[in-house]
Amino acid sequence: MPQTANLLRLVYASRATQEMSFTRVLTIIAKSRSANKVRDVTGMLLYDGGIFLQVLEGAPESVRGLYAAIERDPRHHSLKVLFEEPTKTRLFSGWSMGHSGATAKDIAGLPGMSDAFLDGHDLDRLGETQVRTLLEAFRKGALDLQSA
Repeated sequence: MPQTANLLRLVYASRATQEMSFTRVLTIIAKSRSANKVRDVTGMLLYDGGIFLQVLEGAPESVRGLYAAIERDPRHHSLKVLFEEPTKTRLFSGWSMGHSGATAKDIAGLPGMSDAFLDGHDLDRLGETQVRTLLEAFRKGALDLQSA
């Protein structure tokens, strides 16, 4: 997957319309991986307690098209784009979709993180600074991330 093209990174959070088992989330990830390879989209997905946090990276039209499809997906509601930025490099290069089993408690324990993940998973309190802290923790290996 290209590393130095004009890319877009979009990070969003949403609520699941119903609680999902870990097995169900893994099924969604498996389907996403094959579709994302075709789109040349990389990223990662975190799911805990009915909250999705996802990073999408790729060509702007691919990322925006995928996000538009997610907005229409009946499994999501209360979608919130946390940040969107042009980039020349991917944080999750070569991963059609990484995922993590990190819990809200794991995340809230990171330096610089608020209790937004513990206090009812309050998406309104989850901001760009906290998301960037979280992504950096994954990049440095401070939280478990499974790639594929």
